[in-house]
Amino acid sequence: MITMTRKDTGKSWRQAAQKSSHGRKIFELLKNETDNDKTFQSLLDRNVHYIKSAPIDMAERMVKHVSSAQIAGRRPEEIADELKKLFPHMTKAKAQLIARTESAKASSELVQSRAERLGFNWYIWSSVQDQRVRSSHKHMQGVLVNYNDPPDPEKLAGEKKSYGHYNAGEIFNCRCFASVVFDINEISWPHKVYYNNKIVMMTKAEFKRIM
Repeated sequence: MITMTRKDTGKSWRQAAQKSSHGRKIFELLKNETDNDKTFQSLLDRNVHYIKSAPIDMAERMVKHVSSAQIAGRRPEEIADELKKLFPHMTKAKAQLIARTESAKASSELVQSRAERLGFNWYIWSSVQDQRVRSSHKHMQGVLVNYNDPPDPEKLAGEKKSYGHYNAGEIFNCRCFASVVFDINEISWPHKVYYNNKIVMMTKAEFKRIM
């Protein structure tokens, strides 16, 4: 799963590098990434611990199967069906949740790892903008967020139930993604920014003061 996600995000980053003034730095990072990179290996190991509802040995089997299936090119929906067959006690909804959530988390953490190694700490929260997007994530659409200061989307949207603070793509069934900010001059100002537990409108000059 990590391998396939890494390949997909790598393509997006190469496309971004062609348009960015930081293109050389981005290309160098992608060039130097290896399969033995400690960051990516730790992501593989942590996937096991994401599946908190299963015993550790069963979680390891799930992660191993999902990883192999991803490498073979199978979709999350197909992987969910396979998990259901391998673990008959598991509900279909739970299998789908694991397949989708772990794929999304892998993608989000790979993007964050690359961004932080390049010194880019800000991203724009982007949703898929369809009818299935939860209202709290619609509220986050287009907001500038610092990786080191994730928001509580449900609380910001005024909802009663909160799932705590998290970045785009890190919560269950979330299809949102982080669009890393390489150059603030490419952003339309003033812009919405998550800062001090609020979403505020900032000018470019105001944003530069908190970067």
